[in-house]
Amino acid sequence: MIKLEKYHYIALVGWISKIFTVVFSLINTRLLLDILNVEGFALYSIIFSLVGWLSLLNFAIPSAVQNTISKFRVEKKDLEILFQTILFMIIVITVFISPILYVFAIILPKTILAEYSNLLDINYLFIILFLLLIFGLSEIFNKILFAINKGYWPNIYPGITAILGFLSLYILKNEEVNNVNIVLTIFFSPYLFVFIIAYIQSIGFIKPKFNKEIFLVIFSLMKKFFVFAILAAFVLKVDYIIMSMVLKAKDIVVYNLDMRIFNLILFMYGTILAALWPVSSELFHEKKFNIIKNNVKKNIIIGSIITIALSAGILFFKNDILFLISGKDTLMISITTGLLTSFYIILRIWTDSYATILQSMNEIKILIYIVPFQALISIAAQYNLGMHYGLNGIIMGLCLSFLLTVVWALPLKFYKITRSKHE
Repeated sequence: MIKLEKYHYIALVGWISKIFTVVFSLINTRLLLDILNVEGFALYSIIFSLVGWLSLLNFAIPSAVQNTISKFRVEKKDLEILFQTILFMIIVITVFISPILYVFAIILPKTILAEYSNLLDINYLFIILFLLLIFGLSEIFNKILFAINKGYWPNIYPGITAILGFLSLYILKNEEVNNVNIVLTIFFSPYLFVFIIAYIQSIGFIKPKFNKEIFLVIFSLMKKFFVFAILAAFVLKVDYIIMSMVLKAKDIVVYNLDMRIFNLILFMYGTILAALWPVSSELFHEKKFNIIKNNVKKNIIIGSIITIALSAGILFFKNDILFLISGKDTLMISITTGLLTSFYIILRIWTDSYATILQSMNEIKILIYIVPFQALISIAAQYNLGMHYGLNGIIMGLCLSFLLTVVWALPLKFYKITRSKHE
């Protein structure tokens, strides 16, 4: 029998919250399709995919801060000066990055959004990009909450965002507002609200203050995490960029809906991993390596059971689910696409487990060494296979990049580290 740990109960709170998140997210998808139609929704899909790139502008502070807090807690150190330095860094990033975002707003309609440039306004696009930046910065506060054992709050935030998004779309539809710029700006606005709430609940109203010693501690970790985050983005965040070059709007929408459905599994499993990270970090500093090993095995078993059960249900009812979400019988997922996506999710469950544990132990080198090869394989495979096999080729390219690299490299590194540390 699998014994549940404290972090599993935090994850359970997250799952309850995510039930509401999933329900409202699916309703929001249908509302967006109704308001924006297929072309507008394809544009939304590409813009939303930029979250992964704009999140890089938090410079991997979230991961560095979470591990630093875990270390400070084990060493019984005061966290206030750490929080003051973090707030100072966030303010500096926001001030200096905002003008750069305006430049991006000018460039994007001429590059990856060229197909939809007639729908875009530069000023609205700048506001949208700023809201996506805020979304990435709020992850810093989320990681702090996980590290201080308040991880149930970050698990609730997506539900708040989804509900507020639903209310805004419901009003926009009733008022017959269908301008893409206005709709997306209002739809992404809850990110700012959640950012403020997360700030208050994590570090509270404190004065920003730069502390060189604390900054260097954070910087020593964040530079490694940042390199990995950039490389990971080239593996996981290039799909929509490539699709904007090789697929039609309808196929991009089907891919978005397919991944939106199956990623619910990763969404649920990610809740467990987010709660596990600070626990593993503290166990690492306490040198309790056997417990870490057991946690990895336990969570892969749980993740595999979830994946197999939910994938079977999704595959069986895939077309009914898709019609329920989209309201359009012209958007269908083939059985091949469903099976490929299920296989991709299984690969992610396996690799995400080991990647999370390694990062919690500050073991980033293997990721920095192996992920560039994965990124090259991912980009080349997605483009070439996408040209020949459409959206199925995009998914095959993703799977291939995992199979040839991290699927075997990460567990090999993990057991090598824990064996040597234990000895």
